Amino acid sequence: MSSRIAAGWRKLSAVEQEATQTAVLQCLARAESRALLRAVTALANVVAQSSVLQLPWDGLLPALEEAARSPVANHREAAMDLLGQLTDSLGLRLQPHYPALQVSVMSPSSPLPPGFPQGEATVSGSTTTTAVVRV
Repeated sequence: MSSRIAAGWRKLSAVEQEATQTAVLQCLARAESRALLRAVTALANVVAQSSVLQLPWDGLLPALEEAARSPVANHREAAMDLLGQLTDSLGLRLQPHYPALQVSVMSPSSPLPPGFPQGEATVSGSTTTTAVVRV
């Protein structure tokens, strides 16, 4: 699926790409079921990979921060999942954003999803970076 999306992405105009990015973020904000959120985070990761060289996705990190601060546990979990996927797939391309991500997404005011262990927990199993959050 991801290779089809990536191949089709290049055929879209800039307006269509931006509309798609907006629709994905709206779905991320509105979805409530865990299964749907998992699918949307996977889609968001593929769109981010596809758009990284052509059309910067300026709304992605603010949406990630909003989801991480959501009162809805499934949204917070989706934010952590997407962050892990992005660090795995985009790696060092995200490096300029690491300080902002640490402050906004991993701030002490961001409650963890239920089921996260107490103490320090590794959120991302990324080979590029590991995000550690406080509990």
